[in-house]
Amino acid sequence: MRLPRRLSRESGFACLFLLVALVVVLVATPAFGQTTGRITGTVTDAKNGAPLPFANVSIIGTAYGNITNQLGEYVIDYLPVGTYVVQVSYMGYDTSRVSDVVVEPDRSTMVNVSLDQAALLADEIVVEAERPLVDVEKTTTTRRMDDEEVKVRPISTVAEAVATQPGVVLVDGELHVRGGRASEVKYYVDGIAITDAASGTGGLEVSLSSLSGFDLLSGGFDAEYGNVQSGVVNLQTREGGRQFSGEIKYMTDDYGAPERTYDNYDNILFGLGGPLFTEKIRYYVSGEGRFSDTYLRTSKEREREDVWGNLFNLKVPNRQSVLGSAQAKLSFIVTPTRKLTAEYLTSRTVRDYYFHNYSRTGYWSPRLRKNDAGEYIPGHEDWSHVPLDSTYMYYNAAEHTPGSDDRFSTQKLVWRDNVSPTMFYTVKVAHFKSDEKYWLHEDPNDYWWQAYVAGAKTLDEDSDNDLNPEPGYYRTWGDQLGWTHNETSATTFKADLTNQPNETHQMKSGFEVIYNTLSVTRLSLGTLIPSAGDTLDPHFEYFNWERALNTGERNQHNIFEGFPTHGAMYLQDKMTHEGMIVRAGLRLDWSDPGASSDVGQTQIWRERVNAVLSPRLGIAHPISDRDALHFHYGRFYQMPHLTALYESDENIDSAPAGRVIGYSGLEPEVTTSYQFGAEHQFSQNLAMDVTGFYKDIFGLLATEEYSRGPTEGSVYPYVNKDYASVKGVELKVTKRFANFFMGNFSYTWLQATGVSSDENQGAQAEDIGLPRQPLKEIPLDWDERHSLSGFIFISDPGNWEVTFDYNYGSGTPYTPSVLGQKEIDPESVNSGSRPSHQNLDIRGTKKYKLYGQEFSLFFEAHNVFDKKNLRGLGAYGAEYYTMTGNLGGAFVETGPDGRERLKPLNDPSVFTEGRWISVGIAVDW
Repeated sequence: MRLPRRLSRESGFACLFLLVALVVVLVATPAFGQTTGRITGTVTDAKNGAPLPFANVSIIGTAYGNITNQLGEYVIDYLPVGTYVVQVSYMGYDTSRVSDVVVEPDRSTMVNVSLDQAALLADEIVVEAERPLVDVEKTTTTRRMDDEEVKVRPISTVAEAVATQPGVVLVDGELHVRGGRASEVKYYVDGIAITDAASGTGGLEVSLSSLSGFDLLSGGFDAEYGNVQSGVVNLQTREGGRQFSGEIKYMTDDYGAPERTYDNYDNILFGLGGPLFTEKIRYYVSGEGRFSDTYLRTSKEREREDVWGNLFNLKVPNRQSVLGSAQAKLSFIVTPTRKLTAEYLTSRTVRDYYFHNYSRTGYWSPRLRKNDAGEYIPGHEDWSHVPLDSTYMYYNAAEHTPGSDDRFSTQKLVWRDNVSPTMFYTVKVAHFKSDEKYWLHEDPNDYWWQAYVAGAKTLDEDSDNDLNPEPGYYRTWGDQLGWTHNETSATTFKADLTNQPNETHQMKSGFEVIYNTLSVTRLSLGTLIPSAGDTLDPHFEYFNWERALNTGERNQHNIFEGFPTHGAMYLQDKMTHEGMIVRAGLRLDWSDPGASSDVGQTQIWRERVNAVLSPRLGIAHPISDRDALHFHYGRFYQMPHLTALYESDENIDSAPAGRVIGYSGLEPEVTTSYQFGAEHQFSQNLAMDVTGFYKDIFGLLATEEYSRGPTEGSVYPYVNKDYASVKGVELKVTKRFANFFMGNFSYTWLQATGVSSDENQGAQAEDIGLPRQPLKEIPLDWDERHSLSGFIFISDPGNWEVTFDYNYGSGTPYTPSVLGQKEIDPESVNSGSRPSHQNLDIRGTKKYKLYGQEFSLFFEAHNVFDKKNLRGLGAYGAEYYTMTGNLGGAFVETGPDGRERLKPLNDPSVFTEGRWISVGIAVDW
């Protein structure tokens, strides 16, 4: 059976016609890169204001520069984000320098210079530029954090930095921006996506040592941003400079003895770069190694690992969580107006997870037990933390759980060319690859299958009394049978141009094509287990790859692949007229699930393609150079994550009952967004911005029941069905460094409601006791109404510095329920509120000089007040919290009277980490 397809042949021809039309427009009009900026301006005579043509404008310490045209105008393009000194010289005039010119990504910094006619023996004139705290031309909501701020705050990852921004809610380890789902946040490096397209979350982890800064765009996206609904995180990687420079930083929480540590944590970062043979070729390489046993340390025994292939016969202890990331970037400045950049980024994370029901270590006895019929069947009657007799065998439960091994990489080549002072273009080619594994054994036949014959849990309540783990909860033998291997790749070709024909218009346009491959293998090993009581043959091959791929057994597993293609074109115009700035844009996105998909398997491309047009309109009204109002309307589309297109091989007829089914004909999810804001700069160093926003989100991914009959059972295909709405207000106050301190403070009020928080709620409804979907909008899982965050940095420059970083959240919703409750009232979903959370982190640094080289000693203290902040409710957590007001999870125990009771588990994984202190040393040169 095939689900309905809503794209007609006529709409396919219309999209194709529009695509061709935009190609024609692209040739004539043009946008510039997203991770570099530019400096523009005019050079005039200070006495009469006359333009000075052919004046020399250069960036001190770099090879960048240009000359002015006949109107005295100049443009210096593709400058890496940073702070520069601009020098202007002209024969017969004094040379002028403008210092502290800040270049930000995807922005033009205006530097106008007036030169005085040269006097005899005149000195060079130096002018200090001041970066405005208020951008009176912006219509987007952009939160920037540069490398200087990152260095002084107790932040270790990009995700931690993003979580400190207004409008961002962190729930159960996932980031939600302005009320959207976690999959609605995308990460980019130089305009190239590094998010895992298969799941829509996760992806390449870029070390802070590789970054010069990042931007979070949480609202008001221009037309150049597509296939995203809630948030864009633009990462800017570092480039080598004119001089050799670098940094090394090491952190640890190990204070000299195994018992004197928090997480057995070590972190080393490095970065270095400079010219290579010539000033026209620059390089930058960086890397990070992060090793930890985490605060949820397991009892798994780990072998020592070779370092550098055992080159020096050196071994280090393995850890529960190991991250390695690296960057290599090569820049070739062909001419002052042409530049070629090649970059490679990679990360690998190997991690074991804490499962509370697999957290016991002890001994089990493989003796037989009697069933109700008086027959002896395999079973583990007895368990003890010590061997009581020779029949007891050792069992470390943590060693029987799967772990993950995730590898991501991207290679990209970028060419930038300044055609004229007012026109330039970029061309990018990139390849992104992911390889994610989750298993205990690569060979499924190496699993301890016998565990699942008798349930792998203790059954006798009186067995060994206090030495016995709680019956029915803790695993006491066998392996956890998870086995998944996902591989994806994305090959991207992207081109952007910009043209500013006059002072009124700045035209941008561009296009991109992305070809994806997706291969997913999830083995349902539990379906191959013999029934209880069967004799287990240790030589029987329970799993066979050829059988799993080429017979009916394939339907028991989840094995599929896909080859979707995505493309886009956009056109945007920034219009300036009488102090009003209007940014109007139109974007076309199209997607093709591929000829091998269920949709259009035998059809031609134009009958499979799904195309959408999205308009964008932003208006900025500068009231003064310190005050501005801004408004933005946008319609944003995003294709569902790729697994939703092909899940279970789109096999709606043969899939096992209860299985979630993909559909490659899914439509894009749609967000209609409005925002209005105001900015005000109180003084040279203090500013504030306030933004209100509202979003309608519809066509969200969901699952709904599809009944195949009384014997076949129901399956749950993906559909575009759910709806949500979000409204909120963000307030941020920023204090620039002056008088020995700087900082910011932000407050967010947010209301996020919708039909469901989980795309799989329809498939899980029966298991969770939900008879139907709610008839009204309910609070979503990340509906945190009030949140505060901010930091204060105090410093005596060159001597010492200390940072206080604080955040607070009023608590997210949960669904109250009680033990034994058979059905949940759909209107009671998420009607309860979890406890609030708060956290204070501190970083302190003392700087020294040794042989002319500066180095720093520092400490970081996280969760200083050791707050028990909730991460998740855990097993029977909703019932336990509803009935007792306590947290930590529980399990159901049947007492002698036959009544069920909740018994506390004290599961540490339901809480975030407590107080944690590390120390370190850093060297910069």
